[in-house]
Amino acid sequence: MKQQNKEITDEYLELKKLEVQQKIIEKWDGKLPTTTSETIPFLNIK
Repeated sequence: MKQQNKEITDEYLELKKLEVQQKIIEKWDGKLPTTTSETIPFLNIK
């Protein structure tokens, strides 16, 4: 039972991650950032 709950949680988290990335893409205006910093980007582009 614990293994099943872990799988559901992992799948749920992956789905939420994809939903957030989709929202970021929808809001993007197509322009690259004009400034840079040492922060980690929240969207990985492959």
